[in-house]
Amino acid sequence: MRNELLQFDWVQIDPSRVGDELAAVAGIEARSIIRLSLMDCAGAMPEIERRLQSFVRTTAGGKPLASLLAHQKLMFAVVAATGEVNLLEEYAKRASVALVYIRSLSIEREDLEGMNASAQAMVSKLCDGNARDCAADATSMRLHPRRPAIV
Repeated sequence: MRNELLQFDWVQIDPSRVGDELAAVAGIEARSIIRLSLMDCAGAMPEIERRLQSFVRTTAGGKPLASLLAHQKLMFAVVAATGEVNLLEEYAKRASVALVYIRSLSIEREDLEGMNASAQAMVSKLCDGNARDCAADATSMRLHPRRPAIV
C-alpha cells in the first residue's frame, strides 16, 4: 500500500522481490550499527532499550504482525541514533509497512523466539565495540529469524 499526501494506491508486492527488499533493509541496519560503533551511542540507549522491551513483550504474545511492527520500531530507533538523515530517509522508504505485512504472513512462533534472542543479543552488544556480531544479530532477524546468529 502506498499513501501519498492526497492519493492512496494499493501496491502488489512481487514475492520474488521481498527477499531483495529485506536484504536491502538489513544492509541499512548493519551500516547503522557499524556507524554507531564509531560513536558515543550512550545517549540513544534508553530509547533503544525501551523499544527492545516493547518488542520482547510483543513477541511473547505470539502475533507476527504486531511483533514485526515492534521490531520495526526498535530498528528505526537504531537507524535514527546515527543522526544520518539520508540513511534514515532511505530506511523509511524501504522498511515499509507493506513489507512488514507481507513478511508477517510467513513468520511463525519459532521465528519470533529467534528474533527475540537476536534482538536482546544485538542491544547488549550495541555500544561495546562488537559491531560485527551486533550487525550479524540484526541481519539474522531480517533474513533468517528462526536462527539467531550469535547468542
